[in-house]
Amino acid sequence: MRKPYKLIREIQPTEFKSLSLPRRAIPKIYLVNQRRGRAYLGKDFVTIPQRAETAGKGYLLYYITHELSHILSKSAYHDFAFYKMFMQICPEKLQHHELKYKPTAVKFGIKNISSKRLAKLHNSVYDSSGRI
Repeated sequence: MRKPYKLIREIQPTEFKSLSLPRRAIPKIYLVNQRRGRAYLGKDFVTIPQRAETAGKGYLLYYITHELSHILSKSAYHDFAFYKMFMQICPEKLQHHELKYKPTAVKFGIKNISSKRLAKLHNSVYDSSGRI
């Protein structure tokens, strides 16, 4: 069977060690040349588009937590179970990215952060290398 994406590399758990997830809960995560990421629930792996790596501070981690939330909640949809998991594992300072993708996420508790507060959050949590 031909894969619908071109594999760039596998993302290692050390790249998102700031998340407190049990090692057994982390599926394979692949950075790929495709437009969107996807959680393959039955196969227990995740694809992340290459653009997420270059999109700015924290965006890759946000994207990983978004797709992991699908796997861990066992939900292919953006429903209550998904957002409950997302809000548990995604750092609060990165959750605002979800609103660009799903503006209706506000009804599940994702907060819209002002640009001034967002700058303060980002400055307080990133070290000089841009890592969380």
